[in-house]
Amino acid sequence: MRTLSYKGRNCLVLKDEYGRINNEQILIIAKSGWGKTLASQGIVEEFHKNGYLVMVIADPKNEMEYAFQMFEGKERYQREHLNKIGKDYYEKKIKLWHPFTFSLPKTMLPELNLFTFPLKDLKKEEWSLIAETGSDRETIRLLLQASQNISNEDGIYGLAHYVQRMIKGKVHQGVKKSDPKNFFLEASAGTIKTISEISTYLQPFKNDYFLAKKNCDLNIDWKKILEDQEHYHVFISKWISDSKLRDFVVLGLLEGLIRNRDYLKTPVVVVVPEIRKLCPFYKEGHKIFLAESIKTALSIIRGSAMGMSSVLDSQVWEDIDQNIRDSSTITLMGQIIPGSDYEKICKTFYLQKDAKKWIKNPSQDRPNRNSFLPFGLKEEFESGFTIFMSTSMNKEEKIRFIDEYKHYFPKKMKNYSNTIKIMDEMSKKEHNKFYEEDKKRKKEELERLKKERQEKEMLER
Repeated sequence: MRTLSYKGRNCLVLKDEYGRINNEQILIIAKSGWGKTLASQGIVEEFHKNGYLVMVIADPKNEMEYAFQMFEGKERYQREHLNKIGKDYYEKKIKLWHPFTFSLPKTMLPELNLFTFPLKDLKKEEWSLIAETGSDRETIRLLLQASQNISNEDGIYGLAHYVQRMIKGKVHQGVKKSDPKNFFLEASAGTIKTISEISTYLQPFKNDYFLAKKNCDLNIDWKKILEDQEHYHVFISKWISDSKLRDFVVLGLLEGLIRNRDYLKTPVVVVVPEIRKLCPFYKEGHKIFLAESIKTALSIIRGSAMGMSSVLDSQVWEDIDQNIRDSSTITLMGQIIPGSDYEKICKTFYLQKDAKKWIKNPSQDRPNRNSFLPFGLKEEFESGFTIFMSTSMNKEEKIRFIDEYKHYFPKKMKNYSNTIKIMDEMSKKEHNKFYEEDKKRKKEELERLKKERQEKEMLER
């Protein structure tokens, strides 16, 4: 992004003087209601027009904000703005993605691409978040080894039992068997407590059933996604109730994008609204591992030769993880409420008097709410730029996405009971498999003990 003098006015443009778009991490900061989402949508639209694939990987408010881009903008303020700058209003082609869960409503819903993550594809980053422990710990090594070695037919039940066999050792006719996948050792590391902990980690996925066996039909198809630049790919998790699992989805998507980036035929822009919700400054629990992984992933995205950028936003700058703040190549400041955040911004960016005055009250200079003061460009500015709005609908108060979708696309509304039934059958099949195995094992154990008692009685005679 750079500035361009055009007919006496300064404009912000994506391309540099050589017509190239540089990889950027753009961070947009402003108080609620100032137009962060409008600015983000406008910037992302420019990326898309220049051939970028768009991935929106978070929906922290659970309001499907970016999904509204599939509708034509109709608010008066937006139409006046677009008419003024000579832009038509039209809708985007959107594909909505949601991780599978048994909590999906049984009512008619918008057209969703339900997806799962293959267990065998999970790496230390995902397991560290689930277990809330470092990647060098015994639990992570066990989970990683298990997920790599389970069969294509194994889901979370198979994973849990594989871990148990690794810890307790395989037993046949009362004798421990060596494991050829573990140097023919009779047992791996860990304790019975480790089995209990891992079981606890996996329990939530029995309902939010998006960790699946390798040959599950719903497994996310990265090749299909990353070769589809025509659509915006908007990932939501509205019906995932557990915040940790929602965060896991974000991490899984980022890691999946990075690991499969060789499929990309075009550059990509990743959109993360309200980044402070995912990567707060003060972190605890799984947020520690989430923030570290997101920081690393965004760094890889920015350094990718293919061309990968990110657009992040937040209401409060100081609440964002410092590594995320520092890695932003361009920061756009809207109106900042006076207080601690305002003071830290002024100090960190060495703001002069006019710039301080502007971010405190931008409306004196620019009446449009979606105006921002840029930092990170070669030039320094003391007043802001109005970011052109997207041509599509912005999420407005009191408007529900599902109602709007039903109005525009009544014939596309779907019921997902059949998919839920198929996934329920898959879950029950795995459950019953291990139930039968457990019943057989207990029967064999009883028979073995009975035989031992009989032999003992014969010897005593």
